[in-house]
Amino acid sequence: MSWAGLRHWSSALALGVVLGACSGATSDPSAPGGGGGGGGSESVILDPPVVVQGISSSTTPFSSKTWSIGCSALPCYFRYAINQSSSLTDLSSETYTSVAANTLSVSVDVAAKGAGTFYLHAQAKDMEGRQSVVKTVSVVLQNGSPPAPGPFAITGSILFEDVPPASGPYRLNYSAVQQRPARRVLVQAIEMMNGAESGVFTVTNTDDNGQFTLSIPDGVKVKVRAVAQMTTGRYTKDGVGPLENCDGASWD
Repeated sequence: MSWAGLRHWSSALALGVVLGACSGATSDPSAPGGGGGGGGSESVILDPPVVVQGISSSTTPFSSKTWSIGCSALPCYFRYAINQSSSLTDLSSETYTSVAANTLSVSVDVAAKGAGTFYLHAQAKDMEGRQSVVKTVSVVLQNGSPPAPGPFAITGSILFEDVPPASGPYRLNYSAVQQRPARRVLVQAIEMMNGAESGVFTVTNTDDNGQFTLSIPDGVKVKVRAVAQMTTGRYTKDGVGPLENCDGASWD
């Protein structure tokens, strides 16, 4: 072969290699026409991103707080910062842990940091070097124990249906029924233990508008009961008295 012919053959071979590379295809021996170079294709499955897990913000004040930082690709390396800045997305000034682990325990307390709102900024890196985005959570630190919740107020109103008399003897007009407040009705808070009534925890009475309020400490389970009864105070011995004595009745 002449030198000119050899140059022409080399150029054609190089052009074929370039065209094959530019086709974007890869050889897949199992695909139809595969194994011949450039005739088949294969799918690339991307790994899921690395995500920081296991931490969340707290709205209840604490004198100390401990987080357990986790990640979605175990094990991971972790780095973090705790400060009073709510927006920190770059932790490059912090150093990753030297040993990969499933979780990293991080604590903060009011004695070391003082009172206020503090933010934990955490980042994870998997064994292949892929990094998560920085996740930020918050906690409120204060001196002393958090205040005990409660007591809680249970409020409500009790009404009854007033059916006026109709024309004619012994008749009621149900088309003119009105709801009226049940005044001075006894309202009980019944304590519940293991699904059963254990006794009356506290009581109150409705006001002139039929409304009531019960104060219940935190952790006490109750059900509310309105007691339908008539008060016989200021009545005559047989329970029947003049009209002016009826102001002692509960349902007036």
